[in-house]
Amino acid sequence: MKEFLGKSIISIGKKLLRGVRKVSPQTWAVLQFGMGMAFDRLRQGKRANNLERAIAAYQRTLEIHTYNASPKKWAATQNRLADAYCERIRGQRADNLETAISTYEQALKVYACDAFPEKWAMTQNNLGTAYGDRIRGERADNLEAAIAAYQRALEVRTRDAFPEKWAMTQNNLAIAYGDRLRGERADNLEAAIAAYERALEVYTRDAFPQDWANTYRNLELVYLDRDEKGDLDRAVEILQEAVPALTYKSDFFINGQYSLGYALNRRYDRDNNPEDLAAAERACSTGWGIRCCSRRSSEELMRSISTCCATVSKPAKCRAASDSSSKAKKPASSNCSTSATCSPTKTSSSKTWNSSTFAVFAICFRCWKDSKNKISPPEKSWAPPP
Repeated sequence: MKEFLGKSIISIGKKLLRGVRKVSPQTWAVLQFGMGMAFDRLRQGKRANNLERAIAAYQRTLEIHTYNASPKKWAATQNRLADAYCERIRGQRADNLETAISTYEQALKVYACDAFPEKWAMTQNNLGTAYGDRIRGERADNLEAAIAAYQRALEVRTRDAFPEKWAMTQNNLAIAYGDRLRGERADNLEAAIAAYERALEVYTRDAFPQDWANTYRNLELVYLDRDEKGDLDRAVEILQEAVPALTYKSDFFINGQYSLGYALNRRYDRDNNPEDLAAAERACSTGWGIRCCSRRSSEELMRSISTCCATVSKPAKCRAASDSSSKAKKPASSNCSTSATCSPTKTSSSKTWNSSTFAVFAICFRCWKDSKNKISPPEKSWAPPP
């Protein structure tokens, strides 16, 4: 239904735009803004093309909705434009993020906390996400800026007033603390765990199953990183509960299977329990079997083989989520599964080449051979373990 409405708005908008600017510039600007939103939400066609059209429409809107003439409309358009640059596929990623950051900061000239508290908090959250992803500048400085922006957003996004947005920003804050370079590492990990646990007060399994599972996954990575007594067992327990709740074949499910295999393999290194090793191999085989068998070319599968060992030693967590004025919350999965923006975390492992790694290598190599022979492995071969 949303897809149909988006296409309808685009079709009607194109017809109305002809000659409207001369007659009514304000109406033309409103139509341009609506076209930008429609292209931003459109899922048919190439995402890169749709984003370019959205950006162009927002930029045309700003020709009429200027800071002096229409400050609120100008700020809303700046915020939308920044969102589009954050997701932009074309151009240099570093350039796009710089544009997004500067554009969010432009919007904050109007979105003051006292005048527009909700929009101010929304923009602060999105600014924090952009700083967390930022490529240029010192990584330590960027993470400090992200943490500060999330903390500012939480001044408005309280649990009582905006529980879901509060949980999302708590989750984002936890990710930033988990990556933080300044301060004591132990203190940062404690802050990350506390923020994840606060997010899970709202992200319950029944109410938000995907958000619950994704937040749980990120929490187990912090436990693996902290590596105190009982943390490894806690991480395995979390993964065994959370991974089955993830959408089958999604990137979250695949990475969850790998993380489970990684944690079980570390526990095998500690306890030498063959059941942990067997379960680790099953998890790695399941995750990488889905990923490899979804690729059609032998070249892609060979790249999987060449990178599997590096990936097996570094679990992935998903990016912080951003939100916009028309979407109260952008699903976390959209940040990961569609754009492959999961980032490796720094973890320790006693072994690089181990049984789980060889299991992954064997699965990749088997899929590569099948692709060379034009044989697709049966779907049920990669069903999740019981």
